[in-house]
Amino acid sequence: MFYQTSLLFHCREVQSLAPRFQAQATLSFRNFSVELRGRGRYFHLAPQFTYRDRGRLSYFPRMRGDTVGFVGWLPYFNKRWPTGSEKLAFKELCAATGLRTPAFSTRSAEALDSVLIKHRFSSFGNGMRGPFRKSDQGEAQSRLGESEYYEEFVPGRIAKAWYWDERPVCLEVFDMPTLTGDGARSFSELVAAQVQFPGEPPERPVLEALARYQGVSADDPLPAGARLIADFRYGSPLFQLRHSHNANVLPQHVKSEIGRQLAEAGPVFWQSIPENARLGTLYTVDAIVDAEDRVWFLEMNCNPMVHPDAYFAMFEGLLGPAAAAVGAAGAAAPPLSSLLPGLSSMPLSPVPQLAPALAGRRARQG
Repeated sequence: MFYQTSLLFHCREVQSLAPRFQAQATLSFRNFSVELRGRGRYFHLAPQFTYRDRGRLSYFPRMRGDTVGFVGWLPYFNKRWPTGSEKLAFKELCAATGLRTPAFSTRSAEALDSVLIKHRFSSFGNGMRGPFRKSDQGEAQSRLGESEYYEEFVPGRIAKAWYWDERPVCLEVFDMPTLTGDGARSFSELVAAQVQFPGEPPERPVLEALARYQGVSADDPLPAGARLIADFRYGSPLFQLRHSHNANVLPQHVKSEIGRQLAEAGPVFWQSIPENARLGTLYTVDAIVDAEDRVWFLEMNCNPMVHPDAYFAMFEGLLGPAAAAVGAAGAAAPPLSSLLPGLSSMPLSPVPQLAPALAGRRARQG
């Protein structure tokens, strides 16, 4: 996550891509927007920044005094649609189209084994509670509040995929953060010791629930050698990542089962965006990958943090195909469309001007 919140890496990627698209990118220090000009087209790229509001991350289109990071440019401002902003709408889409998503309920958790409680409209894991086992159902914090629902807790690896239109263009997959008991410190103390600046430890109810789910107390010394899950959120402050580390693993999943599931799901996600906003859209999908490499889709996010590696797809959609990049060995870099087999290799939709091929594609959709 640190890699995506550094203005340096975003600038570096845009700088390296502009010549390949015969384009010029100009950064304004007045508002940190970018003017992108090339091939007779012009685009205004709107910035997003992140800040902490009472310990919780939020996005804002301008730099504030409490800004803690930069999360990229988009060629539009604040596109929103139901499946990208309301979790139950997304889960109902998955259920209706046969995509795997954890079981859920807006009434009772009796039919579910272990559950998380989520808010229908929150982001960044805000307000999420649990996991709770069936034996915890009588406790006050395991009861639903307004606009909340139960979701089956699926242990596994945490995944986030970036899509440009129907195509996955970046992928991050992480093991859930863990900790190991030392016989002296408690679960909560060990979690606090792993927090990476400027993050903050999970809220106390979350710590207590996660400790209880694994059969320990949050405050008693954890037996030496005991290995437990310390967090289960994508944006966890417990991840031990270098600031310069690019965690995009999509190229390694060209032929994997995970890559196949992401590629097949893309058209379903993309078609759920209203037609008047569909073309030229970047979004993310959060998921859990279980021990059998099955992908469990959790939610779709509009106006996401931009991964620097997503700019290639964005520029290709706005400006058309890139000129081949020639490396030190003289070999041309493969186009993005070669990352996942079976996907269209034609350029994606320019915004707002449609390429001829995509104008026909839109007509066929109608």
